[in-house]
Amino acid sequence: MILTFKKLLSFICFLLSINSFAQFNPDFSLTAGANFPALSLNDSRLSPLSSPFVGVQINEGLFRNYNIQSSFFWTRKRSRFLSTIEIVQEGIELQLVLQKQLDDFSLNLGFVADLNTTRNFKTGPNRKGTYDPGQDLGNGNGISILLGSGFKISNNLELNINYAAGVTNKSSNIQIGIAHRFGGNSKKKTLSIRKQRVWASKNQVKKLKDGTLLFRLQTLQPKIDAMKKAGLIEESKTVEEEQRELNLGLVKAFKAAYKFSNALFFYSHSSNQVRNKKFSNIFLNYSLEVDSSISLPKREVIFTAGFQNIERDTIKIFQSNDMRENFEPIYYGGTDYTFTALVIMDDQFQQLFRPFSYYTRVASTSYNLNTTTKIFFYGLLWRKKYNFIEGVKRFDRRLSTFYNYAQY
Repeated sequence: MILTFKKLLSFICFLLSINSFAQFNPDFSLTAGANFPALSLNDSRLSPLSSPFVGVQINEGLFRNYNIQSSFFWTRKRSRFLSTIEIVQEGIELQLVLQKQLDDFSLNLGFVADLNTTRNFKTGPNRKGTYDPGQDLGNGNGISILLGSGFKISNNLELNINYAAGVTNKSSNIQIGIAHRFGGNSKKKTLSIRKQRVWASKNQVKKLKDGTLLFRLQTLQPKIDAMKKAGLIEESKTVEEEQRELNLGLVKAFKAAYKFSNALFFYSHSSNQVRNKKFSNIFLNYSLEVDSSISLPKREVIFTAGFQNIERDTIKIFQSNDMRENFEPIYYGGTDYTFTALVIMDDQFQQLFRPFSYYTRVASTSYNLNTTTKIFFYGLLWRKKYNFIEGVKRFDRRLSTFYNYAQY
């Protein structure tokens, strides 16, 4: 008992010495949950049975995105020895865990010390079983390596799922717990990057529903002019005709299948006018002619779109999590994409981001070699004839689905 107390005292002092290097602004958590331990006996691992634990955690920041977590639990662990007989141990469990924060998620790596006060066989009345009551069970104490993850449910609640594998014995344990934080930074309302993305996307789709989507149609004029200068007159006419055919296909598809919001069309050479909110004499009718009678209501919320290569997924996030102040923006990126799609952007032609349904692929119905492409790109690229009607239907359906989700 004296040795156990010394071990306990030494471990607590070790935890406190580790925490003394942290930021002196700890969060305290009340934690409860269930153990699913496979206890060991005579180098054999037994079948796990559920059992409770409860205790306290101290969380302190080490440096950016890393925390140190010290835990002090009362815990019961039990495993099946025979069909009607269990081994049950009770005592103190101490944990020292390094957490790597990944937005609402965390990765956990650390050590666990089991300091048991009791470890016994347990059986009930009218149960039959064969075992040696004099068998040495040992005390079950040991050190384990812990691996796991956590998820921030809310500002004060966190779910942790950890697996501990014995180093000094063959025991193992799966531990699932809910921690309620208080003190330190827990009262400061924070919004994770993931939740900022969700909030921003919901807000954007609601604004789009009540606003106007301005669709940019490419003219390929710089390419056509370059071809003419190179003496490729016939080829330049072919490119111009094909681009007009593509633009007409887009316009007709939107007219037939896009119902989510108001939609207008403009040529790419009017992009700066759109960016600067100068909308006079830029909008096109369904014959791709500039129509001065088409206009936008004043203060109309606009989004832009185009049939183009999708860019890297980006989002502007603020350095501080307190949404009531002004902050310096930082940017988080996703996977690089190279395929062509119907893509939604903001009024400055900045691509939107997940979870907003900001792009939809358009399936092609056939592939034909483009002779002009062959001249300029050595035959490595192919011209596609796109099925825009189906693509726009899917585009509209995805926006409607996400809009319905954004209502909750």
